[in-house]
Amino acid sequence: MDEDLFCPNCNWSGLTQEAIIEVDELTRCPNCSGVVVIEQRKERMRSDFDSVGDFHQKFNLDNATFIKPGPREVPRALIDFRLRFLIEELKETAKGLGVDLEVTMERREPTEIDIVSVADGLVDLNYVSCGTAHVLGLPWPQLFAEVQRANMTKERAVRAEQSARGSTFDVIKPPGWTPPDIAGILRTFGWKV
Repeated sequence: MDEDLFCPNCNWSGLTQEAIIEVDELTRCPNCSGVVVIEQRKERMRSDFDSVGDFHQKFNLDNATFIKPGPREVPRALIDFRLRFLIEELKETAKGLGVDLEVTMERREPTEIDIVSVADGLVDLNYVSCGTAHVLGLPWPQLFAEVQRANMTKERAVRAEQSARGSTFDVIKPPGWTPPDIAGILRTFGWKV
C-alpha cells in the first residue's frame, strides 16, 4: 500500500512511511521538504476544495484539507483580505458579463463573525458560481485544472510591497509565470475566442 502514498506539495509518489522525515516536530517530504499529511490516492476522489487545500498547504496558509476542520482564530486583517479578494473576483466576473460592479466595505460594530451566515454564504457563492458555469456551458473540470496548474507555480509574498493587494497573505506571480490558458481550453470546446 505504500506505493499509493504521495506528497500533496510536490505530488511525489515515492513517499513511503520509511522515507518521511521529522523536522521541528513536523512531518516533511524528503523530496521537497514540504509539510505532509499522509493521504492515500485511491481512498477517495479529490475535489476542487481539496485542490485549493493543496494550494494553501504549499504556501503555508491555513486549510481544512490537511489541517482538521474546526474553529480557528483568524486575524481580522486576513478576513478583510479574503473579503476584498472575493469582491475582486466578483468584479472580474461581472466585467466579463458586461456589467460594471461597485462594492463598498463598511464594517459594522461589533465585528464578531456569524460563522453560520459566513458558511452559508460561501457555500451559496460556490454553488451559484458552479451553476453559472453550467448555464454558460463551461468545461469546469478542465478550466479548474488549468487554473490549479498555474496557481501552484506562484510564490508567497514575503513583503507587502510585492503584492498588488498590499499583503503578505497574498500569493504572487513570480518572474516568468505562465498564466492559465483559459482561452485555449475554451477553443478546444468550440468557443471562438
